[in-house]
Amino acid sequence: DAPAQTVSGHTMVPLRFLGEALGSDVTWDAPNRTVVIATRSGGSTPAHPSTGDGLPPTHPAPTGQGPKVEHVVVRNDGNGGWLHPGSDVELELQGTPGGQAAIHISGVTIPLDEAKPGVYTASWVVPRGHSIQAKDIAVVGSLLLDGRRAAPMQAEQTVSIDNAAPLIKDVAPEADTKSAAPRPHIYAVFDDAGGSGVRTDSVHVSVNGQDVTPDAVVSRQFVSYTPAGALPAGETTVKIEAEDRAGNRVEKDWKFVQSAAGPGRTIADTGIGAVRTNAAKTLEPGDTLHVEMDGQPGSKASFSVGAIRNVPMAEQAAGKYIANYTIRKGDDISQAPVSVHLVGRDGQRFVYQAAAPVSVVTGKPMAPVITEPASQGPITSPLAVKGKATPNSQVHVRLNYTSRAFGAIPIQGTAADTVVTADRNGRWQTEPIELGGLFSSGAQYTIIAESNIGDEKSEATSLKFKLR
Repeated sequence: DAPAQTVSGHTMVPLRFLGEALGSDVTWDAPNRTVVIATRSGGSTPAHPSTGDGLPPTHPAPTGQGPKVEHVVVRNDGNGGWLHPGSDVELELQGTPGGQAAIHISGVTIPLDEAKPGVYTASWVVPRGHSIQAKDIAVVGSLLLDGRRAAPMQAEQTVSIDNAAPLIKDVAPEADTKSAAPRPHIYAVFDDAGGSGVRTDSVHVSVNGQDVTPDAVVSRQFVSYTPAGALPAGETTVKIEAEDRAGNRVEKDWKFVQSAAGPGRTIADTGIGAVRTNAAKTLEPGDTLHVEMDGQPGSKASFSVGAIRNVPMAEQAAGKYIANYTIRKGDDISQAPVSVHLVGRDGQRFVYQAAAPVSVVTGKPMAPVITEPASQGPITSPLAVKGKATPNSQVHVRLNYTSRAFGAIPIQGTAADTVVTADRNGRWQTEPIELGGLFSSGAQYTIIAESNIGDEKSEATSLKFKLR
């Protein structure tokens, strides 16, 4: 049941395959370390035919077996093992001359030219338009000759591709708001789901054109900066730059208005007077995050922290706003400030960050549920895999295949490998995945999905199907 493999330039198959595919009896002569292949003739086969020197007799190669892929090689200029848009990849396939060869990488098909008889090559540049973010992607070669397709072969080498820049999101204070806190927490989250991950040494933070990176807290998940003193009143510009391990760069800049500090300032001037929370410890599922705010009476108020967004606050007394939020799975947060938002009766928008940041750890996420494709019913290509998981978790989805070339050689590999993020309701969906073409309609496909939050990983969920 082992698959065919390429080892040191040779195609290795299970010994039993030779008998099944060639219609011969194949045995192993252990003392002489010899494979004995006996061609059947007239219904009788000698158990151990020999030429007298202990070796089996030679036979002409069977005819009419069709084209064959013998070797697949990939060479790249990866940055630390990761490829990015513009990276050059050299591809080579060795096999039967005179055919049409191609290499398949995560849904992308690259045609090859026959540089010399039986040697097919191509130079491929990682594209920008087709989103590919996965580690250790299988590189599969195929060959077509006179309408007959060779058994696909997977290269020994894999490639890791990340051609999408990380995202910078959940920034605080939010753009175009008026910050009432004299020393606001400036914060942003990095989202590189499925990618190579942000390089912490590439992160730069500037406030009003001044580099404050040395005073910021930087991790692969977030960046946080609190000014040592009060910011000057007026427009404040923040710029954050970062780069992932594949070399994809991202930058984000936004502006907010800093309220003037000093004695004599009232809630009528600042919109928000004070914010209080009960976040004295790391919160867990079932805990209640309690937030209070003093603000202009008759306003609309809400709070946000990390992935917990826009929780309404009720005005229980004039200018006294309160909200209680019950922590649930997927609300994980690392040292994020609680931002309280208030929209006054005149339409002005104010924001204020609580002094103490919040951390939430919700533990191991639940195993994802695959809702599409359904276990019953027709499945067509392209296929978008859908499901539910712990809210805000990252869902790693792999689509593996197994088939048998010539009805005997086991062929297996990965048709797709991607990571998506579940939304706040736990829904997730992959981009459409192309199936068929390279593999026969009788191929068995297996979807494997698992989710993670930080270092916590769920149990895997799998679903098997055949393309119809």
